[in-house]
Amino acid sequence: MPDTLDRVRLGKTDLHVTRHCREAAFRHLGRHAEEPAAELGLRHCLDIGINFFDIAQAYGWGGSEALLGKSIADRRTDCVICTKAPSSLPPKKKGDSGKRAVFTYEYLSDQLENSLRRLQTDYIDLYLLHSPDGRSDWEEIRASMDQLKVTGKIRYWGLSNHDAGMVESCVRTARRLGV
Repeated sequence: MPDTLDRVRLGKTDLHVTRHCREAAFRHLGRHAEEPAAELGLRHCLDIGINFFDIAQAYGWGGSEALLGKSIADRRTDCVICTKAPSSLPPKKKGDSGKRAVFTYEYLSDQLENSLRRLQTDYIDLYLLHSPDGRSDWEEIRASMDQLKVTGKIRYWGLSNHDAGMVESCVRTARRLGV
């Protein structure tokens, strides 16, 4: 049986990740940069060899990203970071849902810049759309995400929480466009 800390290739990318991924939503801990127990846990993951971290802006509306950024600041090159662009804006009041966003280039670029600042890095390894926005078409999304990739601020992009039909439609569009 392979060691779970051995590195495996992530899909068809050049990213090599541990079989264990540390998801950093921290549902039972604080989601902010001043959370000692969570920071200790993240540093422990690095110390034992886990290099893959899954985060999202919506986890604490930036708090979890800030916590991860603080925890790995001196070891960024040891990490593969996956974060996600939210399909809504932060809620104005606790318990409310935020206003739906539209995945325009401007919106995605702004969200990416915010994530980069909080994560204290100049690039994201894997940038995902956290869930569908329900309005943008795949050609517009592909063009926006590819432009972000051209800037060097993201290495790869993808989808999260999209149903099979949406993923199939995205793949069909990409193939039709030859990308």
